[in-house]
Amino acid sequence: MTTTYPAVKATVNGKPYQAIAVNWVTYLIWTVARDTGCNLTKVAYGDVEINGVKPPQVTYNGNTYIQWSSIPTIDPNPTKASDGTWQFRTSAAAASTQDTGSSSSTSPILDLTAPNIKSWVYAKTNIGGWFFDAILNTTHTSTLTITSHPVQIGSSVSDYAFMQPRTLSMSVGMSDAATSFIPGQFSGGSSRSVEAWKVLQQLQALRVPIQVYTRLGLYQNMLIRSLTTQEDYTTATGLRCTVDMQELLVATVQVVKVSSNPAVTDNSAKGSKQPQTVPPSILSLLGQLLSGSK
Repeated sequence: MTTTYPAVKATVNGKPYQAIAVNWVTYLIWTVARDTGCNLTKVAYGDVEINGVKPPQVTYNGNTYIQWSSIPTIDPNPTKASDGTWQFRTSAAAASTQDTGSSSSTSPILDLTAPNIKSWVYAKTNIGGWFFDAILNTTHTSTLTITSHPVQIGSSVSDYAFMQPRTLSMSVGMSDAATSFIPGQFSGGSSRSVEAWKVLQQLQALRVPIQVYTRLGLYQNMLIRSLTTQEDYTTATGLRCTVDMQELLVATVQVVKVSSNPAVTDNSAKGSKQPQTVPPSILSLLGQLLSGSK
């Protein structure tokens, strides 16, 4: 009698892998050990060894499956998504989760000096240190506002024109089948695309200026003004989102000390007052002549 093992939905660092349930224990396909960097000392059908030791394994439908807890590169604390998918991570990805803030329950504001981020943050397009699977298009806008009133000849034109905050519109794409560029980012939720959407919403709600790097330049003090996405049959396992950002202008205010003493006081010397004779007006002189008075 042929033994039948039920299939189990499983991912490792966000990438789906084949898995089965053996006596209520999840067994992952042997390629997980290969892809996560295990030292495979023997690879044969039904006979896979890791570091010279044969872990618990079964063969089923032409593949070899290994008990997940016997794969040394897998973190011992998997999570289960709402759709029943077992989400496994490598130990390296689990260790970097705290540094990358990948879980939706932690702050999405990343430390750009973290070892796994700092070497890429000024080399690859990212939003606040978050590296999305694809940057589909980017629109850069720089606007100078110029007065419509006439300008006096010889006046400084800079007094009649000023720069508006720069804006950046970026269309990003995510796939649930892809692996994060930075291990651990967009993990810990039901899917990578959903986690990416949550991260963007959190960045917007926090209203904290972030740094955005693009091929055309570096943008500092950017705020997410709007997020737009549309769901259809093509995005069932992914995300396509437009992120509109605007620069927050920062100015330095100079404080000038002013004396608290009034400019004019009540006891200021006003000088002596001398009465002066007011000469008669022409009208009064004419009146005297007509009346015959001198």
